[in-house]
Amino acid sequence: MGRGLDAKTRQVRRTRRIEAVALALLAVLPIVPYLTTLIRTGVPRFELFGDWAGLEQATRQVSSGETLVGAPSRFDWSHPGPFFFYVAAPLSSLFGTASTGIYVAACLVNAASAATVVACTRLFARRPHAIAAFLVVLAWFVAFGNVAANPWSPLLVVLPLVAFLVTAALFARGKSAAVYPTVVFGSFVTQTWVTAAGAVVVCGLVATAVFIVGARRRGVVAPNKHWLARDDGWRLAIAASLLLVMFVPPLVDQITSPVGNITKLWRFFVRRETPLNPIGVATQHWTEATAWLPSRLVGRAMLTDGLVPLIARPEPLPSGVTITTKTIAMAHVGAITIAGLVALRRRDVVSMSLLAFGALASAMTVASLQTIIGPARHYLVFWATASSTVAWMGVLSTLLSSVAAAAKNVPRLSAALVPLLIVLGLAGAVTTTSLQRQWFATHPIAPGSRPAMREDLHAIHVALKDRLVRDGSTPLIHLEGSSDVASAIILELEKDHADVRISEDDRWAFAGGRGGRALANPLHLWFATSAMPLPIAECLSLVSKSGDIAMYGAPAAVTTCPK
Repeated sequence: MGRGLDAKTRQVRRTRRIEAVALALLAVLPIVPYLTTLIRTGVPRFELFGDWAGLEQATRQVSSGETLVGAPSRFDWSHPGPFFFYVAAPLSSLFGTASTGIYVAACLVNAASAATVVACTRLFARRPHAIAAFLVVLAWFVAFGNVAANPWSPLLVVLPLVAFLVTAALFARGKSAAVYPTVVFGSFVTQTWVTAAGAVVVCGLVATAVFIVGARRRGVVAPNKHWLARDDGWRLAIAASLLLVMFVPPLVDQITSPVGNITKLWRFFVRRETPLNPIGVATQHWTEATAWLPSRLVGRAMLTDGLVPLIARPEPLPSGVTITTKTIAMAHVGAITIAGLVALRRRDVVSMSLLAFGALASAMTVASLQTIIGPARHYLVFWATASSTVAWMGVLSTLLSSVAAAAKNVPRLSAALVPLLIVLGLAGAVTTTSLQRQWFATHPIAPGSRPAMREDLHAIHVALKDRLVRDGSTPLIHLEGSSDVASAIILELEKDHADVRISEDDRWAFAGGRGGRALANPLHLWFATSAMPLPIAECLSLVSKSGDIAMYGAPAAVTTCPK
């Protein structure tokens, strides 16, 4: 009898693993068009400018140990850690001097996030919960899939944050193995986008506390014994060690720098002089972001997006909230409330956990949105969609779990649902993938790249290398004027393994980079375009000009032109 039970248990677990893998593969299918095109055509040299050039430059400096923090901000601090740069570094090396690596890395990060969401819900919950997670992930790609290959930090963290919240919810309900993806994705989000760190820290602590309390209540541990079962204790210890390892680079920066990045972040967020935004304004921003998933899903807004999607644009959010947006947000809150009551009555612990963590993350999101200085731009609040995405997952899982329970009483209906769900899942994945392919065919350009300026940047780069060889000088780059071109030149010189230096006043703008103090023969360089002119150009020497890009030089730093 025991052998039969063991065999049956093994078969159930085997089936669960097979379904988890199948759902994960279907969930990542929408990323395939981006990934295959990137690998096939690549992103050539001389096409990245500005922030994207800075991301690749920091990635390429991982091997030298110079990249210890995340992407820089305009407030003289960087995001907490270089997790993404470390993920992307091997890929950048693989693709040589092309810029393809960071885009492939972005695709893989989002693919891993999507796969983790659906695989974990199948491994650690029931089939209806996994189907709900799968459908919401597909909905996310329909609404936001055109940013899945974008390595820009504010766009890159959303799906990993969804993965963190889902695995944290599963961990909280007693699945200790879910702590590993929780720690990995939580660390990634925290290091990549500091505004989301509050939600990650609070939800992570709550999940851990609920897990420990739940272990004792479930009777896993006797009251007078250890706090946790042996296996659970080991898993938590390994997860804690993994967390420490992943934060080694920012800790090294904090210890070795005159003013560590952690200190800068502490001063900015805790001792800030700028007042927080009113809670009403932050709630309005959350309301706007919460409406994006349903509205873009129903309207298939991705197909009408331009090269820069609405959610990635730098324009401020509308000053007011439309009736449609308010209605969607109210429906969202109402659906969470009703689903919570139904899940509580049915003792659907997984759905309750997803709803609870979606709601908790939403509350923390509103609090974090209060810290925004200046206009709340679309790309700054895009990450706020993660909490509502998980909440919708909880709503749908409550519904599907209820339907599945009712179907058990009707054997014919229950038998018919399985093939129907398989067909619907395949159709949904293929349709979502087709939408991605359609958008990418309309905009076949790597996000953030500027192919039209490639030849001009290449010409400037060649002229600069000739000048450096002739004079035996060391390039020292200043950001005044066209900082976008300056970042691009720094990146291209890094690819050549040149000893490129950055002005001390501008080093804050780079996650990695060497300063320019005590150089024997420096060549100070500035750049200008028609969109970003250089005020001091008239008192500098023109080194080279190609198209709209002009490069100026001087043997010493120049801040103002003498009158």
